[in-house]
Amino acid sequence: MLKRAGEILAGLEEQATERDSRMLEDSRELLRAAAREVQMELFPSPKKMDEIARKLEEAVQIYAKTEPAMKLKILSILNEGLKAGNSMMLVPSSITEELKSKDIFGLEALAELRSSSHKEQLLKQKKNAEGD
Repeated sequence: MLKRAGEILAGLEEQATERDSRMLEDSRELLRAAAREVQMELFPSPKKMDEIARKLEEAVQIYAKTEPAMKLKILSILNEGLKAGNSMMLVPSSITEELKSKDIFGLEALAELRSSSHKEQLLKQKKNAEGD
């Protein structure tokens, strides 16, 4: 009987060892996958870099066309940095000069965008009316 109990215990130990080995290998595979993901985020592929460059070029074109949009973007970046609250922000003096003006919250920039958008709508309506 004691011999049989020893055999059962040995069998259970072997099963536990196999199960532990599988669990260990699964954990290692998860770690390798996570490391690959981090590596991909830190070093994007050339295809991903091209996509990022194209999007940045589009953004530059948009911001170059409309100064109010650029002002709003600057204020948005400042706002995001200030919301964190646990870090220090180094702000170029040109931005602080902008904030000293009466357009602290970007309201003038927003009004300019709305005004230009409203003007575009009026021009479209006028063209449509002339076409009829």
